[in-house]
Amino acid sequence: MGIKKKFWVFVGGAVIIIALVLIFFTSHHLPPIISMPTVASMPTSTVVASASSTAAVPCLATDGDEIENYAATNNKTSSNVGTVTIINKISNTQVSNFTISDIMSRHYHDYELHNCAIYVIREFNYDYVKGDVLPNYNTQLWRYSYTGTGLELGSAEDFRVNPQETFVAVVPFSSVFPGLSLQIYDLKTNTSSFSLSLSQIPAQDSSTIVNFDLENGGWSSDGRYVWFDSSEEADSIGFVRIDTANWSYQAFPAPSTTMGGDAFNPDTGMTTYRTNAAPWTGDATIDQQYRNQAAQSGQITSFYIYDFLTNKNYLVATTTNPTYYYQPKWLSDTMLQYTLPSGATTTYTVPQ
Repeated sequence: MGIKKKFWVFVGGAVIIIALVLIFFTSHHLPPIISMPTVASMPTSTVVASASSTAAVPCLATDGDEIENYAATNNKTSSNVGTVTIINKISNTQVSNFTISDIMSRHYHDYELHNCAIYVIREFNYDYVKGDVLPNYNTQLWRYSYTGTGLELGSAEDFRVNPQETFVAVVPFSSVFPGLSLQIYDLKTNTSSFSLSLSQIPAQDSSTIVNFDLENGGWSSDGRYVWFDSSEEADSIGFVRIDTANWSYQAFPAPSTTMGGDAFNPDTGMTTYRTNAAPWTGDATIDQQYRNQAAQSGQITSFYIYDFLTNKNYLVATTTNPTYYYQPKWLSDTMLQYTLPSGATTTYTVPQ
């Protein structure tokens, strides 16, 4: 064999060996920390995307080794940005990291973290310098898998995702869906499963609901029922419960003194409320006037639990201070925690 042939045979063999080595390390080397690009462009549609438009959503490790963290900036001159980080708590290492632009961080409930995704309200066409809306202003609910892939679910002013991530209840942005007050999306198919407007509530219940609000409602732990309420300033007017098993619904008037700070349990349909309570003012001088009036008249303020499904009332405690707030919190379906005027924390168990 000539020298040139030997040379080219040697070169060819070396190339093959190098290629095999590269293939081996490429297929066995672990991927680096993922940093996904921000989804910044405004979508052209405000309808729910089709199921074929997104791949299966990867979820956090089922063994509980992975935890998610979310933090948002609150810029005064530009779009607010949210950062999602997934951490392996065993090795204390970062698994993935990505950012989301146009976050509506001024919202009282702008995001929810769940096992398979983060759900956020984003806003578009907003002037951050002037703090004012621009033409075609809109707010939308988006779902981001933990790889950073975003999917628009639809127009939203408020929302709640059920624990199983099968449904999300949404109050749409009013200018996009005029007259439509509530929608429920199926998160498996990314389609609308149910909608309810004020005009659909029976006439006898017209005084119960004047608008829809998810702030004091929520999903039952089994993901079947969703409750929403209506409020006028600090007062809760009534509640509606939707059954996703057959899409039936019921409207319930709330006790007349139910307020936004009362504790509602979506598993049992029970809420706390007070009678002879002074209205919330936020003014110490006015509150003292209410206390003086109650002391002079011997008025007693009673703290109750009301069951919407059975119409039963349960007396929990009483006080001579009409401005006192018991800081109620449900610990279970039957046990309510509350704070006494003395500052001591105690519980009340609903009789079975």
